[in-house]
Amino acid sequence: MDALSCKGVVPDSAVITLTDANLLHATRDSKQGVLPTTSWATLVSLLRQPRAIIYDRQQATPALLYVFDRVEGTGKLVMYIDGTLKVRNELNGKREKVNTNLIRTGKILQDLSALRNKKVYDLLWGSLD
Repeated sequence: MDALSCKGVVPDSAVITLTDANLLHATRDSKQGVLPTTSWATLVSLLRQPRAIIYDRQQATPALLYVFDRVEGTGKLVMYIDGTLKVRNELNGKREKVNTNLIRTGKILQDLSALRNKKVYDLLWGSLD
């Protein structure tokens, strides 16, 4: 969090959300390098013990890339900071906007060289070596 605040990014919440729609997007048949089901099933562990956390400066919405090692290769999760979800309030039934940190997608990477581009990415924690 300190590394993000130095960049002027302070998340509204520490909550991380993966919606059904984003999971379907990340695991669609047409996607190359789809993360295996086991990665999605162990998502909490992957987020707790990444190999590296990278800040993506090219996104309109601030994003973090979580990089982790898998048997299948190196994986990457993309999390948008303070993404907005519309949810139904259970008390009054009205739809409301909620800020949360959204897992958008993930994949197995063939090459880490793009993540080393310092014009686009800032390594916040860990190592890509």
